[in-house]
Amino acid sequence: MVTVPSDEDILKAIRDIYASTPDLGRAKVLAKLKGDNTWQLSDNRLKKLLDSNDLKRILELPKDGSEIPVIANITIPKNALAAQIRYKDESIRCFKLYGKGEYDWGVTPNSDMQIMIEVCHNRLLEWGAAGPWSATRMRQVASSSELRTIWEYYWSAAQKVGLTKDDIGRQLKAEYGADPTNYIPSLTPAQEAKRKAEFKKNSMAMKRQMLKHPEGRKAIRVDTRGDPLWDEEINGQFVVIVTRINKGDGLTEYGDIRGPVTKPTSGYCPPDSDEDE
Repeated sequence: MVTVPSDEDILKAIRDIYASTPDLGRAKVLAKLKGDNTWQLSDNRLKKLLDSNDLKRILELPKDGSEIPVIANITIPKNALAAQIRYKDESIRCFKLYGKGEYDWGVTPNSDMQIMIEVCHNRLLEWGAAGPWSATRMRQVASSSELRTIWEYYWSAAQKVGLTKDDIGRQLKAEYGADPTNYIPSLTPAQEAKRKAEFKKNSMAMKRQMLKHPEGRKAIRVDTRGDPLWDEEINGQFVVIVTRINKGDGLTEYGDIRGPVTKPTSGYCPPDSDEDE
């Protein structure tokens, strides 16, 4: 007879499994729990229990269906902002994310988005990042469009490598002294579609201007009518390339990863912002 187990029963069984087979992936853990106990148990419930109970491992299901355990701990340098600035200076990537497993991650957005991220980053430095801030000032920084914009691109990359919103919130708090996660607004599908359309419209206008110059004509692909080509998977606002990087030296690269990314849901970095307290 199939039964619905309590959280305590599930956690005890998980710990017993880890004691004998610590590298077992979550899918196999789920199958073993259900098979050994005739339990009604979903993968979603299992993941929530793993995430919320500080177990040895948090096991993610990779996109390709393979069984790869992801270590839960993330090591962020003591002076995280200085480390990020150094990475920006020494690498060809826009920024670094700290990973849970064997690698950290170098991230490369589209070139025009890289410029916007750097503008937002530099404004935060001008304001005095990474603090310390007063409580009022911390809220101002956390809710600023500058930090929200950086959050969006961190989140775009994070979704490709199994990082959570809490993970990138902690990293941003370490780097800039404030976590914007709770200030990220949710967009409706209609709002998201409108923002995507506006970005495409503005980008296409910029490409048409660039086509007036010889260098632009060399770089921009066009259709048979001479109009710029648009591919959302290449030209989209939140498209990022994520590259494996060595945790030791922080620079050696081991190739890009591939995978889908869900678009973030917040604002933009405006031309100017008055953030005086």
